[in-house]
Amino acid sequence: MRRRAFVETVVGGTVIASGWLTQRAVAIQSGVEPLPAELMGEDVFRFIQRIKGKFDRTLYVRILGAANDFKEGDQIVGVAAANEQSQSSARALLANTRIEDIDAHPPWQDELFQLLLRSTHPRT
Repeated sequence: MRRRAFVETVVGGTVIASGWLTQRAVAIQSGVEPLPAELMGEDVFRFIQRIKGKFDRTLYVRILGAANDFKEGDQIVGVAAANEQSQSSARALLANTRIEDIDAHPPWQDELFQLLLRSTHPRT
């Protein structure tokens, strides 16, 4: 049994058996909603603009999560790729995105992020 199938079964089964959040269990077992197909050469931000009409942090975080290899925690919080096509699309979008554009739109900003930013981008 693949690790992903095992986690879906255990997490989903536990939630259903205990009566907690049955709707969430269904979402975990069915996976995250697949990403729409990207257009040739489209970057993350043009994709989000085309799909949502404006910048949408939730979709942005979903794309970043979908581009990574599968991790159980990503699936539980809803940012894992729904399938290999979604992962491939997310990776293509990121490959077309400039690093400085990603730096300008951090997925989260907290004190740790600010410390890392200051240490890697010292002011001159």
